[in-house]
Amino acid sequence: MPPELRQAALRPGAAYNRQVLHISSRLQDCTVKAWLSLFCLALLLSVGAVRATAAEVELTLASGEVVGSEPGLGEASVEAKVRNNGGRALKGIRIAVYYSSRDALPPSNAEWLIHEFVFEPPLKPGGQSTLRFKDPNAAEYVALAVRRAIFEPGLSFNGEEAALASPLLLREGRAYVALRDLAGLLEARLSVDKSGWIVLEREGEAAVRLKIGVDHAQSAGVNTALDWKPIELDGRSYLALSEAARLFGLSLSEDAERALFELSRD
Repeated sequence: MPPELRQAALRPGAAYNRQVLHISSRLQDCTVKAWLSLFCLALLLSVGAVRATAAEVELTLASGEVVGSEPGLGEASVEAKVRNNGGRALKGIRIAVYYSSRDALPPSNAEWLIHEFVFEPPLKPGGQSTLRFKDPNAAEYVALAVRRAIFEPGLSFNGEEAALASPLLLREGRAYVALRDLAGLLEARLSVDKSGWIVLEREGEAAVRLKIGVDHAQSAGVNTALDWKPIELDGRSYLALSEAARLFGLSLSEDAERALFELSRD
């Protein structure tokens, strides 16, 4: 996930009461308002829309201050807002912060400070949370970068990320998909017979029959041994992705960096 930067000035004095920064031709301008407190030489940052935007995470520098014996230098206290624009719950985020005494983009050898946050419970799609952190030896300009966002595991089908009604389950190193979601992806009819067998049936193909806790599947009168039995949680039935791939003739791969499992037709 390439970081996107926004930089904001923390400058005292009337001459800097309102300032537009031109950071990069890639980035929108940002407007900064700054005030100097005569009592504690604290410099208060009030930023309306200073954004570091990644594909699925939006980071907004909301407010902050630098307190020290010299104007524009000292310990920084920062508050930022993070919004989950992705389709999966956000479990954690790693951000980088760069401070400078002048309003220039960070050089290639810039020293970034890393902060990591874990969301408990995970931040739902469309949700927003507040991040608060402090850094010693800070300066009057600050830039933010989103280094990494960790989402709950997701699933793509034939190259497109699936909108799952139930999140994937991870059990004993295996990922499980809700059978209702699997049926939707396969365009299969899902039913339960009188004996408690779950039936998935695609047009023109033999039905596949599964049962919670049973170590085999049935199809066209043939039993197929399962290494991982179907399980039930909160009234929902789940099947290991590896078993789903094997039973329905699909290929299964994993993009670990994106926490995304990929099912596709061979």
